[in-house]
Amino acid sequence: YWACVSFLDAQIGRILDALDETGMTDNTMVVLLSDHGWQLGEHRLWSKCSNYEEAVRVPLMIAAPGITDGRNTGALAELVDIYPTLCEFAGLPVPAHVEGVSMMPLLKDPSWQWKKAVFNIWGGARSMRTVRYRLTVYNEPMPKGGSFQLPGDGRYEIYDYETDPDGNVNIATESKNKAVLNELIKQMNAGWKAARPGN
Repeated sequence: YWACVSFLDAQIGRILDALDETGMTDNTMVVLLSDHGWQLGEHRLWSKCSNYEEAVRVPLMIAAPGITDGRNTGALAELVDIYPTLCEFAGLPVPAHVEGVSMMPLLKDPSWQWKKAVFNIWGGARSMRTVRYRLTVYNEPMPKGGSFQLPGDGRYEIYDYETDPDGNVNIATESKNKAVLNELIKQMNAGWKAARPGN
């Protein structure tokens, strides 16, 4: 991993240098992202594919001349948002079938209120991440677990990243969290359109 990251860093440097040398830095948006992550023992799993944070999150960095200024954001975004963002930057229309939302307002103001949730699907389960929680709904319980799921008698997992930043304690099974579970299920069922900015 260290060698791979070091090599990739050098190649990114070559691309950025070439943009400077050709005078294209001032009209080129640079987007850096990667494939999704890998669990190296987190949640007792050694795998690439799951609905846990380590496997689902990806690095995403965007530099746009005259728009970005190097600030970070804690806002939720999805890879489907990259295409409409590039379209808007290039002055091209966004096709009607595109499910993503241009991140241009967020790039201009990283503190802007953005998506209420982002979604992923893997291995017979749907997962939704809000700023605070991750809800995963499995098609069926897996008492013995599997290569991408921890053992459990229920169909639901909720991780509260405010109180449990590493997402190790499933609070869905606690009766005191029934209202949180119901609210998150309702939000998930409303889908990605309801989670878009402004909805």
